[in-house]
Amino acid sequence: MLSFKSLGARYTVMILSGLILFGLGTVAGFYINGVSVPPETQIMELPSPPEAEQNVATVDVQAVARITATTQIKWMCGFSTCGHEIEAGAESELIGMSEAEVKSACPGYQVTEFSQAHVILKKNVEGYCPQHFILKLAGDELHVLQTDKATLKSVEVMKIELDAAKLSEEVRTELEKGLPFDDLEQINAYFEAAES
Repeated sequence: MLSFKSLGARYTVMILSGLILFGLGTVAGFYINGVSVPPETQIMELPSPPEAEQNVATVDVQAVARITATTQIKWMCGFSTCGHEIEAGAESELIGMSEAEVKSACPGYQVTEFSQAHVILKKNVEGYCPQHFILKLAGDELHVLQTDKATLKSVEVMKIELDAAKLSEEVRTELEKGLPFDDLEQINAYFEAAES
């Protein structure tokens, strides 16, 4: 025999089970299909007023990195013949400049790093760096040359007079092109080896 209480409890369980299954089906449907807004309910984007565009432009100009008094600036020179790099002296004042302004103010340099904290400018130079001595024959004189760090030009360190006629054609050709040495002692050792 069925009692009213047991029948009511069954209906309640069935209704609750149905509602739970309906809710799970709805959630699964949204998950599978994704939630999309019908086109008629989409929010229209209004054009921004002109003064808002001006504010955006002002923010963009202020966002450009500039060199400050605390920016570490390195002026580097790379030498093509020996491959060495040295740090050179500053060539101009750059405080307050952006990267584009630095490029136009320093035409012989490449900007290899640019931030408010660090700027590295590099110049490529033909020849040997100041760490080398170049022995070069001109007429009957041997010139010992070295690149000046300030001007990046070869300057004469000393002259050595000799009888060029006593040199072999091979040695003469080498010296006319210029021979690099790391120090003056190596030049002395070269002459001692050539005399023996």
